[in-house]
Amino acid sequence: MSRWSWVHLALVVLVARQVAITIAMVRTRRWLRRPPPDPPITGRPLFFLVVPVLREAAGLAATVDHLRTVAAGHQVRIVVVTSARERAEAHRHPEAADTIAVAQRLATMAGVTHLHHPDPQAVKADQLNLAADWCLSALDGQSPTDVFLVVYDADSRPPADSLDHFTRAVAAHPNAGVFHQSSRFVVRPSARSATVLRRVLVAGGAVRASRFVLAYEIPRLRNRLHRARWRRWLAAGVYSHVTGHGMCLRLSLVAGLPLPARSPLEDMHYSFLLCSRREAMVPVASLDVAEVPASLSTQFGQLTRWVAGPARLRRYLADPATRRGLLARVLACSAAGITAGWLSCAVLPAVLLGLLAAGDAVSRLLVAAMLFVCLMQLLLVNDAWGRHAAGPGRLAGLVAYPVVCTVFGVAGLVGVLRLWRGGDGAGKTERR
Repeated sequence: MSRWSWVHLALVVLVARQVAITIAMVRTRRWLRRPPPDPPITGRPLFFLVVPVLREAAGLAATVDHLRTVAAGHQVRIVVVTSARERAEAHRHPEAADTIAVAQRLATMAGVTHLHHPDPQAVKADQLNLAADWCLSALDGQSPTDVFLVVYDADSRPPADSLDHFTRAVAAHPNAGVFHQSSRFVVRPSARSATVLRRVLVAGGAVRASRFVLAYEIPRLRNRLHRARWRRWLAAGVYSHVTGHGMCLRLSLVAGLPLPARSPLEDMHYSFLLCSRREAMVPVASLDVAEVPASLSTQFGQLTRWVAGPARLRRYLADPATRRGLLARVLACSAAGITAGWLSCAVLPAVLLGLLAAGDAVSRLLVAAMLFVCLMQLLLVNDAWGRHAAGPGRLAGLVAYPVVCTVFGVAGLVGVLRLWRGGDGAGKTERR
């Protein structure tokens, strides 16, 4: 085959893949708007809403107030988990207010508990395991199979009916141990005072993150539950994950399979363990609201850490909690493929634009087709999220998407290089 023939073949594969992704996005959008009929609900589970925090005194009271609204009509206790890490690192963050003191004050409110992890090196997974242990000890005759931990971050703002969705999902999937509420991503209000260029790029970051949810996160979880056995079988080999905010875990599952201790990106690590054990991870047709950082440098730093999620596959395979066998190795290959796809974003936009400018007629046609399909995907995100899509400048964020995609890939390259040099990221409780 000639050089151009290989280019044409690669472009055909890329276009076909994007078309398949677009179909998945359309199905996800339809599912979010018209979820399946509600199953009969025979009981009301007990929910512990767990909020692990670190240097988040400023917004913690508002978070607890919001979660009290979410809790209305349900059996709920709110658990705020602080860490000794905050005071151990106070000299490095002299401007930060005392989150531990705020949590202690909030614990005087009815239905709110404050827990404190004594380890100055504890990360989010350790805080969640502490909360799970406390919840087990606090049960008053209830079986841990009827009790659920729902994890939210200090900047989470889930809809008021979120626990209704979790209750219906539990009734529909009584044997599942993991349920998940994905997020729509918005721009933090502080970005509105930034320059026009920064607002556009930050909005583009929100569009990129929201596209991932619509195109990959929810479809992968739904495929694991699909009616067709062959589809479930294929989906089982794809590394799928639940995020650390909006994650709902049956207490009996966490008691037998704690989150990986001292693990940065604990949700990615835990998801690999769950996938290796063929645990169902049930998505709910409700979306939390999550903010992307208002600073471009913070977004970049966040992405350099997040790439460690799929890239740390060797550590996942070595974890004693991973169920050994062919499936675990297939999942590791899937994680490697996801990492490679992430890194390819560093060059793909430039390559496509180069082919559009200097390629032959067939290459230009195929690139134009791919760009059209990608534009349809971004418009789907904008339509599905509506007024929440990306806050100020969301339409301009669509224009900035090629730049944002490139930055996404470059950040991945930096993150993988850090892993190769021995780094391991930071715990996700950390906000920078």
